[in-house]
Amino acid sequence: MTQEQFEWIPFFEEIADGLLRHKDDRTALVEKFHEIADNEEYRKRGSPTVYHDRNGYGKIYGQLKDIAPFTAIGLYLRVRNEKQRYAAKKLAKFLQVKASVPDCYKGVPSVQPTRSWFFASRKGRKNDDFEILWALLEKSINFSNKQNDKTKKEFIAAFDEALTVNQIARSSLTKCLFFVRPRFFPTLDELSFKYIPNKLGIPIKRVITGKEYLEIKDLLQEKHPKLSFAKISREAYLSR
Repeated sequence: MTQEQFEWIPFFEEIADGLLRHKDDRTALVEKFHEIADNEEYRKRGSPTVYHDRNGYGKIYGQLKDIAPFTAIGLYLRVRNEKQRYAAKKLAKFLQVKASVPDCYKGVPSVQPTRSWFFASRKGRKNDDFEILWALLEKSINFSNKQNDKTKKEFIAAFDEALTVNQIARSSLTKCLFFVRPRFFPTLDELSFKYIPNKLGIPIKRVITGKEYLEIKDLLQEKHPKLSFAKISREAYLSR
């Protein structure tokens, strides 16, 4: 499969850019997010939306009042077929994305419906968790657009801080970065975590820092220059 066959890449990159424009004022984004999630074309008929905040005992507090950028991306990755196309199309229109809505998502790591928030519910969430995740989006895009010591240092710091967010770990964090810039950041989700050491000869620790993540990225590019990160993700899925 060639790079050109990963038709979803420009769409994902533009979605990330569109989300970044809402970093400092997320009111309209949150409203649109719930509008999409609450529509019967998206959710199961007669069931409440999954995006209601809860405490540790399952008590519902109502709709989420804020959102993380990766959760917005997960809106169209946690579902399939017509629901996926509906959510992707609506979000893309809101974010003024010009790239075509993908028909094929081969190479995109799966997002389980029960793990599509990328942050904890109300009881397990810190006050600054959303800001930390939005900062990661900003620093990852900045670093991918312009690589220098400053953007690299800022990215590493944002990566390490994101690991303090409940429900974020190596697998989910690197998956989110891959969604933002699939040409630049590799995913180290559970399938790739097994595939890369076993097939590509690059060891990965279960817990990594931002510095170690970039070292793995550099090794992949150095030892396997003909393999795109999307191709590696696809091969990891096929080898499961």
